[in-house]
Amino acid sequence: MEYVRTPGLVRQVPDPDYRFLLPISGELVLRQDGQEIRLPPGTGSLLTLGAPFELLHDSAVEGFVLSVPAQEIDGPLNRKSPLAKGLDLTSGLGAVVDGMLHSLYQQREALTTAHFDAVTDRVVELLCMLATGDDRPDAPGHLTEVEAVVRRYVRDHADDPSLTGTTMARALGWSLRQVQLALQRAPPRGT
Repeated sequence: MEYVRTPGLVRQVPDPDYRFLLPISGELVLRQDGQEIRLPPGTGSLLTLGAPFELLHDSAVEGFVLSVPAQEIDGPLNRKSPLAKGLDLTSGLGAVVDGMLHSLYQQREALTTAHFDAVTDRVVELLCMLATGDDRPDAPGHLTEVEAVVRRYVRDHADDPSLTGTTMARALGWSLRQVQLALQRAPPRGT
């Protein structure tokens, strides 16, 4: 089977967003931007629908597809698609992403919309780190991600009188020092 998004279709039905492809069984073959990537189980890829591509697979393929708004990828990665790259999900941060996606799928009915969205936000942040190879806690790309998440969290919880740096860091799963470092290194934004 194949799914093809031609240049004409990209123009007729624009969709700048990404899909994260994660095969569970079988293999996907992705061709985009002059690259061919084979995706067996244990690998994943961010695919943009804003550029032509071919996706080939047999009928036995099963997997996850996570839709991600373009600005959630292009901004943090400081790029404009495409991003055809196989990501290793068998160890380290990749295995954490894989585990989170499997858990999210298994618990999807038990989660509130806010909880589901919070988990997918974390997954996207981790995917950006994987895509750049920038998964050190003090790496500039990681700190930019932390800053963006912190600002979003503060906006979403600004009416909470118990909101402090410590409670926010704990809720986000980071250390207070990491949050402080990200905000100190961020360019001033008038806040």
